[in-house]
Amino acid sequence: MAYTTNVIVAIVTVAPEKISAGTIPIFYEDSLEEAEQTALTVSRITRGVVHSLENGVLIIAKH
Repeated sequence: MAYTTNVIVAIVTVAPEKISAGTIPIFYEDSLEEAEQTALTVSRITRGVVHSLENGVLIIAKH
């Protein structure tokens, strides 16, 4: 089985205007605190790492 590295697993945001539709799952939250909790939960499930873009957008990536 081949594994791909360095992929974005999901996006979590409080700023939907900064995200365009695509094939990656996007989670919209009302507050940054909720977004951080969702990102942490998704990262644990997927064994990914959370990265903040410092603009209300968090990405979960697998390296």
